[in-house]
Amino acid sequence: MPGVKFIFDDFKNLINHHIGIIERYSNDSQKFSIVFMYAKNLDSDMVRDSLEFVLRESDAIFYMHECYFMLMPYTDKKGAQIVQKGHQDFLGGEVDSDIVTFPDDGRTVEELLERIDEHIQVWLEMAIFEL
Repeated sequence: MPGVKFIFDDFKNLINHHIGIIERYSNDSQKFSIVFMYAKNLDSDMVRDSLEFVLRESDAIFYMHECYFMLMPYTDKKGAQIVQKGHQDFLGGEVDSDIVTFPDDGRTVEELLERIDEHIQVWLEMAIFEL
C-alpha cells in the first residue's frame, strides 16, 4: 500500500500529534523518524510516485520547494536509513537527504523542525519553518 499524501501546512501538527500519542500511550522506547530530502534536478512527478510506492500506508508524505518529507511512525533511525538508502539508490543517488528521529534528535516539534531546517537552509539557502 502507498504512503499517504498530506498538505505541507499539516506537517507540524502531525508531528505534534505523534509526539502526543507517544507521550500519552507509550513508553520512552517508542520512536518515529522523518526522512527528508531535496531532489533539485529530478522530475517531481517521478519522485512523488516513487515515494508513494515504496512507503507504507501508515507513512505520511509532505512536499515543499523540491523537498520531500516522510514521517514514519514506529520507525527508528536504523529502519529509516534502510528506506532512505533504497530511495536514494532508486533515484540514482541524485538527492540530498537526512533523518531526524524522535526522541533522539529532539523531544519537541520545534527541536525536530530546527534540526531539519538546518539542512534545508543549506540546500535552499532559506528556512521553511517558522519556529
